[in-house]
Amino acid sequence: MINRSVSRFLVAAAVAAGTLVPAAPAYAGSDCPWYAVCGDVYNRSGGHQIRIAGCWSDSYGSRYYADELPCNPEMELANGRDSDDYSGFEDTDAFRAYKGCVTKVVGTAPQGMTTTYDRRGLGSMWIKINDAQDVTVKSITC
Repeated sequence: MINRSVSRFLVAAAVAAGTLVPAAPAYAGSDCPWYAVCGDVYNRSGGHQIRIAGCWSDSYGSRYYADELPCNPEMELANGRDSDDYSGFEDTDAFRAYKGCVTKVVGTAPQGMTTTYDRRGLGSMWIKINDAQDVTVKSITC
């Protein structure tokens, strides 16, 4: 039988070697530990800022229809920047498809697929980012 200190050492060694990744909870808007699986947004839209959020409530479902979320923090992500560059957004939980615009992203489920959010004639829509999901905003046309 292995004692607890040896067991902890073996688990730590497996994590360090990348053969075992511990389950991680969502880190809404907080620092994302090195072992956690956190969402990220990359802005490659060609000149537009993207509104992102480091919060999400399960009560919103996967979409929330409004210009702003009732939770904080939110920020504008400049073109060419990544959300995890900013404190509080190491785990980004949502991004906004702005009213009146067409937003094209790569990386939402299924990974690698291009998804288009057409909000022409409609209000803004926030899209939830799941843990371990990276989203690249490729274009915004208004």
